[in-house]
Amino acid sequence: MGRKNERYRILNGTGAAAIGAAGMKPYNFRETGANTAEVEMYGQVVENRPVDWWTGEPTKGLYIVLAEFLEELDSYREKDEITFRINSVGGDLFAGIAICNRISELAGNTVTVVDGLAASAASIILQGGKTRKVFAGSQVMVHGASVFMYGSYNRQDLEKVANRIEGGNRSALETFAARTGKDRDFIKALMDREEWMTGKEAVENGFVDELVEADGHVKLSMSADGKGLLANGIWMPAEGFRNMPKGIPVEAVATVPVQGTAVIEGTGKKQEGTGGKTMDLEELKRKYPELVQQIEDGERQQAARNEGDVRAEAVRKERERLKEIGEIENQIADKGLVDDAKFGENPMTAQELAFAAMKRQQETGRNFLEWMANDAADSGTGEVKPVPNAGTKTPEEQDLEDINNGASLIAAGWK
Repeated sequence: MGRKNERYRILNGTGAAAIGAAGMKPYNFRETGANTAEVEMYGQVVENRPVDWWTGEPTKGLYIVLAEFLEELDSYREKDEITFRINSVGGDLFAGIAICNRISELAGNTVTVVDGLAASAASIILQGGKTRKVFAGSQVMVHGASVFMYGSYNRQDLEKVANRIEGGNRSALETFAARTGKDRDFIKALMDREEWMTGKEAVENGFVDELVEADGHVKLSMSADGKGLLANGIWMPAEGFRNMPKGIPVEAVATVPVQGTAVIEGTGKKQEGTGGKTMDLEELKRKYPELVQQIEDGERQQAARNEGDVRAEAVRKERERLKEIGEIENQIADKGLVDDAKFGENPMTAQELAFAAMKRQQETGRNFLEWMANDAADSGTGEVKPVPNAGTKTPEEQDLEDINNGASLIAAGWK
């Protein structure tokens, strides 16, 4: 039974939201004929709708939520043909596996098409189609799962998480191996190093069946800071990826598609296309307010997390400082010095306290010697002359000396 303070997500993709134009949906089912349908999957795949942990409100963004998507897909399951258009950075591993399996179970013909990007969990969903297609300018990426987690865990908890990750990776590996016809070791090597493939490379490696050459509408670019991808007008987070391809053009500003048309070979259907134009910040805010809001919210949350990290580190260091002082304070007689080191205006480390205590002890010893010398001088003992001692006398010699001393005293009294 899980504990209440456990928080983790097993990812096959990034953890942040994909964002599109205002009012855009993460997926859209529409009938394209008497018994055919098309689904655009333009967003991040998640098991559950994310909630902002600061406000408790649902997070804005293009989220393909597993239960919601499967419920809507179920109402189209009797169609003779369904085409799934994918443009996704991935997301939660098991949500991707579940959607792939459900698509593969459909009785009719299913076609999966990579419109711009099929990365991580989305590359798993791609495998669910009976026919898989990709544009030459699109990208397909496969890699192993990672985990985002916070909370409190013991060894057994972490072992359970690791086992779940490995189970998901094995499921993805089996799916890829079955659809590509490639050796499992070959697939595993691709997943381990995070393999990015062009459309042509994806066909060569067996991840898709057909290359769609007419790809003038595919627009894929990367932000200059490397934190985001723009795939056919959809901003997608890229910070979780470790091996981004060098061939993706870099844009200093966001690039948004211009409407056009291009025919997808073999389907006879039209697809919205792009030219591409750059926008200044004000136009970006006007046309893509959710994108701007997401970026601003992310920056504020990151700043808050950074501030929290700094505060936690400061608390840790202070506790460590007091702990080290506590280990030596019983050896220091001057308790006032110890208190000043702990809580004074100029707090000290344990090392600084030890040095100060040694220095103060040295000064105390020197002052003590000076006080002793002054006391001796004030007492006059320095003027006392010692009486020579001739040695030990016999009783007769002592008696004679006493008589002589007494006679001297009497004589002195008569004078």
